Amino acid sequence: MAKPKPVSMLIIDDNENFLKTISAYLVEHHAGEIHVLGTARSGREGINLAIQLRPQVVLLDLKMPEMHGFDVIPLLRQALPEIRIVTTTLLPLEVFEQSGEIYRQANASAGADAFIPKHNLTIDLVPAILELVESTPGRSSHE
Repeated sequence: MAKPKPVSMLIIDDNENFLKTISAYLVEHHAGEIHVLGTARSGREGINLAIQLRPQVVLLDLKMPEMHGFDVIPLLRQALPEIRIVTTTLLPLEVFEQSGEIYRQANASAGADAFIPKHNLTIDLVPAILELVESTPGRSSHE
């Protein structure tokens, strides 16, 4: 039986260190499951790159200076309705414990498939992505 192709992914985040760190983590630990096609440092750059590269999944930071992640989601959905969108943001653990559900609900309302706080990415990202590629876009609410 043939091994499945890795899921193609684009990462959009204004933090260069985060882009390097999460890309290196995925290459080092999950190269057979996830293939990072590219990274973008702004929402506009990310939308253009997504249209060009057509990844299966986009990991999208919600808090970016030029264009908020919630503004990017509908534009990605319009251009690439089949794409899976996982949003993330850096939240202190105590803030996430108090308002994590608000982020998940806002995420779902905006049309993204999943929200994973940055402090949980190395644990939850790959299982969420693998689950999402088997589901319908805009329908999951993975933590």
